[in-house]
Amino acid sequence: MYIEHPKPYLPAGFQKLLVGHATAYTLTIPTGARHAVAKVRTQPIRWRDDGVKPTSTTGMYAAANEDITLTSRESLAGFKAISAVAATTGYIELSYYKL
Repeated sequence: MYIEHPKPYLPAGFQKLLVGHATAYTLTIPTGARHAVAKVRTQPIRWRDDGVKPTSTTGMYAAANEDITLTSRESLAGFKAISAVAATTGYIELSYYKL
């Protein structure tokens, strides 16, 4: 099903975020960005968008090559991620958009 948005999304930036297991990693949000599409690469992750650090058992699980869509400035600002696999580092690629 096609859903038409009232305004087009305009590119606002790109980020490659390395994600380890011990530290919760946050985003560097470009000015004006309100939306992001992320692709999980190499390792599964756990993530939350409420500002709380995920753990190995809590948070949304995203497998390698899975997409994550963040749809508000608050969701972007609250995003935190860790690698779901102990002692490994993976990465996420994000494209940011503004309206």
